[in-house]
Amino acid sequence: MEGLNVGSYYHIDKRLTAGVELSRFFPVQRQEHSDEVQLSAWDIDLDFHYLFDIIRDWKLYAIAGIAHAADKETVLESGLTTHERFWSLNSGAGLLYAHGKWAPHIEYHFTYGRQNQHVMLAGVSYEIEWRRHEKNK
Repeated sequence: MEGLNVGSYYHIDKRLTAGVELSRFFPVQRQEHSDEVQLSAWDIDLDFHYLFDIIRDWKLYAIAGIAHAADKETVLESGLTTHERFWSLNSGAGLLYAHGKWAPHIEYHFTYGRQNQHVMLAGVSYEIEWRRHEKNK
């Protein structure tokens, strides 16, 4: 399924980040057994990333965390809708190119739980600095 993901991460130190991500997987129609169904989902994750320097501005990172998913399946012919909510564990890896405050990245998640799932994510991050910078006098 295709979707949209937004997240916010806090840099605990130079290598470790923790954050929350919200994903919306857009409705898609699929054939399951003899029924045409429409599937969609919401997902919220609490993930930790541990960054490893590779070369210059390139970083590889390990991913570990937990997720809560809400899946919806509608049988199109009958209109019968089922909702499923479940918790799962996340693991995976990502690659990013840190260029100033911008960081294009790609990552792979595997979730372990009621439904094992593979997720590929590509995006661009922007670092917002919340601390005050004091001028040198």
